[in-house]
Amino acid sequence: SERTAVSLWDALKYVISHKKVIWLIVIDVLVWGAAATMYSGVIGLCKVHYDLTGEALMKEFTQVSAALGVGMLAGAVVIGLIRTRQQAPLVMGVALALAGLNVLLVSVLPIKSVTYFGAFLVGVAGNVAIVSVISLLQSIAPNAVRGSVMGLAAMTTTVVSVAIYGAIWHLDNADTTIIYVLYGLGPQLMNV
Repeated sequence: SERTAVSLWDALKYVISHKKVIWLIVIDVLVWGAAATMYSGVIGLCKVHYDLTGEALMKEFTQVSAALGVGMLAGAVVIGLIRTRQQAPLVMGVALALAGLNVLLVSVLPIKSVTYFGAFLVGVAGNVAIVSVISLLQSIAPNAVRGSVMGLAAMTTTVVSVAIYGAIWHLDNADTTIIYVLYGLGPQLMNV
């Protein structure tokens, strides 16, 4: 049988009529938005918590960002070990709670070991949550619209992430203000 092309419009109609898919896309947007906020907040955290400027600030920013990135790689290994397909909702909930707790700890406690380990754990938990969402979306969406639904989800998360980066760039006194945003973000992730 010949396959027919499915448009983003078809995917949107499918998504609108399936609340679980909407919820998963909202969680995906939240996680990617949180990642954009956390990454943007690293330089503010390093500047405000450790009173760094210039080259010392950039070095600390690079090291904390690296801890976040290594955490994401470790999250990929965790996902490979725990086989999230059957336990994806539970894994996703635990990962979001862990990410939120560590965002809060990193933003509240000006202790370098907490900053590094917390950034690492945010990376681990964030990647586990992202892969869990993708896994659930793929298992829920039927073959006929799966690719378009995944494309719609990716497009939505990208648009929201770009909007968040833009909003942060326009904040007054962004380096300090972003820390207050992180104070709210941590509990939000824990309560999803």
